[in-house]
Amino acid sequence: MNQLFGMFGPSLILLITVIGVVIGIGFSGIAALGVIKRCKKENKPIPWIIFPFVGAPVVGAFYSNILLLHMLEIGINSENESILFSYTIGVGLIIALSMAIMGKLGAIACNELSEDLKRLNFHFIKIGAANAVAVFAMIFAMINMQ
Repeated sequence: MNQLFGMFGPSLILLITVIGVVIGIGFSGIAALGVIKRCKKENKPIPWIIFPFVGAPVVGAFYSNILLLHMLEIGINSENESILFSYTIGVGLIIALSMAIMGKLGAIACNELSEDLKRLNFHFIKIGAANAVAVFAMIFAMINMQ
């Protein structure tokens, strides 16, 4: 099992997280396409501010890549194999769910910001809160893996 986890384990966190990133971008991307279609139909300009909300979940891939590199740096041996595997699954799922929720929040932001920009700051706060969950999961995992 040690050799199998040594080859596959660290990349498993990237795989799990990127699934959440794709789901999140799917949520917000579909909403952005709806906004673009509605704006074209009503002959209104497309609000440029919706595009950062579509790409916001991509940061999860960077967080998981940082964690992957940290796992490769500390090395995997028979003593820490089961702990690293549980961190891989747990932290990967936390970051993936955070990115999926971030995409859902981005979809809500796209729909609301197509009407007016009055609540723009609240949407950035919501995206930041979802992002903070992923960052704290990554940092706490890195601290505990020492």
